[in-house]
Amino acid sequence: FFPVSGHTWLYVENLSDEPITVGLYEVPVGQGVSIGSFAFTSRDGFGIYYNLEAYRENLNDNEMNHWAITRDLNQAALEKLSGDIAGYINGWSFYFNCAFFTFSVWNKNSNNFFIPLVIPAITQLELIMGGAKKGVVDMYYPTVDQIYRQKGSGKSAKLVPVSQATIDAS
Repeated sequence: FFPVSGHTWLYVENLSDEPITVGLYEVPVGQGVSIGSFAFTSRDGFGIYYNLEAYRENLNDNEMNHWAITRDLNQAALEKLSGDIAGYINGWSFYFNCAFFTFSVWNKNSNNFFIPLVIPAITQLELIMGGAKKGVVDMYYPTVDQIYRQKGSGKSAKLVPVSQATIDAS
């Protein structure tokens, strides 16, 4: 349903020599985590999910061409990013959708600024104008036991495993 189809998310890869924490998720050395907001394509409810995009993309052999912008993070930037993800309002609506979540968190943690609009075709245009490159984004292939939903936000936030129904909706 162009121009409202599409999905926007964050992906953090651990290139350090020790585990890192992204949001509420501990990322082992050499692995990565995708973080995105979901609604109707998840059977576990609206909100923030960890590794669902990476799982779904790898299930499809990473064949999708994506527009991506990359940024290196030092420890302080990683801690800020993690706090912003964990503290984000954990829900979804037409206005607080995947693009709004991604761009809101990105804007707090980057020199790039993207208007968190609700129409994916416009967000794609913003990414292109912001210097995004198109291509296959290689992401770590998480196992089904590495896919989580964030329950709550802030200090009360926790991760819970997703149901098989969400996995099967891939």
